[in-house]
Amino acid sequence: MLEPTIYELSSSGRSGVKYPDPDVPLAKLPEGMVRKELPLPELSEFDVVRHFTRLSRLNYCIDTGFYPLGSCTMKYNPKVNEQMAALDGFARAPPLQGEQYAQGCLEVLFRAEQILKEVTGMAAVTFQPAQGAHGDETFAHHWMHNGFLNIENAKMSTSLGNFFTVRDILKEYEPEDVRMLMLSAHYRSPLNFSREMMAQARASLTRLYTALERVRELAQTCQMKDMAQADLDVLEQVEAARETFRRGMNNDFNTAEAMGALFDLALSLIHISEPTRPY
Repeated sequence: MLEPTIYELSSSGRSGVKYPDPDVPLAKLPEGMVRKELPLPELSEFDVVRHFTRLSRLNYCIDTGFYPLGSCTMKYNPKVNEQMAALDGFARAPPLQGEQYAQGCLEVLFRAEQILKEVTGMAAVTFQPAQGAHGDETFAHHWMHNGFLNIENAKMSTSLGNFFTVRDILKEYEPEDVRMLMLSAHYRSPLNFSREMMAQARASLTRLYTALERVRELAQTCQMKDMAQADLDVLEQVEAARETFRRGMNNDFNTAEAMGALFDLALSLIHISEPTRPY
């Protein structure tokens, strides 16, 4: 049921504020400056507070619901992010100040970019303004965000003693292993981090590298006129895997499906014996 307007809730004679009697003589307002009627709503203080509280509950908020889609300004931001953004050094930084006066903010952005580059394996990362929040100019065509991260099937929490940073992870594991783990699940699905999962990610990466060596050998063989039929069959498998990979990536960036195609191909390549050819 929709909330009535504050004018519909108004009742003649009600007042939400009672001013004390003046302790100075009243001054007469100039002629022509006083209106005969002032059609403002008349409500008690409680009615006003309850009205706007009910209105506020009609708005979406992360405390009462989940919003997986929407514009850039409506996606979920952890409250710790809001607290960090509200620090004086960020919230009160004039947006047009010279870079010589914003070295602290720039250093934070730079360090975060370096961490994201190392984890994702990308050549560069940018914190350019988001389209929905900063205008309609198109700055980027793709972006990603992850589902919740669990540690050993439990939420990450300092109270549980399982909280650590990306820097801590990279002291023990290679960035490629971390990337492989992240690619194993859909970006909107929860991701479980454990030593067992990291070992599986390392083993999966090893299988892919082994298969890659086999593909390179086949690529050299493709230039020979006496290609064996087995090699031609493998090339067909490679092309089929390529199509499955593309289909998965075009399906809402489904990396789990795309990587599954690579692993199926890798398994076939690793188990193919070297064909016998006359030399």
